[in-house]
Amino acid sequence: SEGIVGKYSLNKGLKTNNARWQTCTNVGFYHDINSYSYDIETCGVYNNKTILYMAVETLIKKLENFINNIQNESDDTRIKTVPNVENMYNIIINKENHTLGNILVELLYKDKNVEFCSYKQPHPLEDIIVLQIKRSNNLIDFMVERCNECVKSVKLLLNEIFDETIERKLL
Repeated sequence: SEGIVGKYSLNKGLKTNNARWQTCTNVGFYHDINSYSYDIETCGVYNNKTILYMAVETLIKKLENFINNIQNESDDTRIKTVPNVENMYNIIINKENHTLGNILVELLYKDKNVEFCSYKQPHPLEDIIVLQIKRSNNLIDFMVERCNECVKSVKLLLNEIFDETIERKLL
């Protein structure tokens, strides 16, 4: 897997006037070809690093839950073949939304054996996403491997940002 190289900064003062009611008043997200940039602003309940840590911890739990569901053929994650299209699958994931959908598409589409990968949330009021992927073989093993690589990378990223105390907790 690839190493993570990056510059990390947590900035305060993005939307001070709106910082009265929410834990996190602004999370700006900017995507370039090989990098992601986030601006996080707190309203004082948690500091910026704590908000980042809690968000990434949630992301790790979502990925690990997805891995567990797909390996154990849980009712929360079902795989169906798409009729009349060879090697095309719909993966219905209950209790999830755009957070996991975007990450899965980004992870899976990078593989040269994936011909197509996208997701949709059929209705905005339902926590269900449908991931559609076209890949020739070993779909479940492939998805588990890619998600495990992502979890490992995210933990390495946190270790770069935070001290060794958190590192021991994550690993």
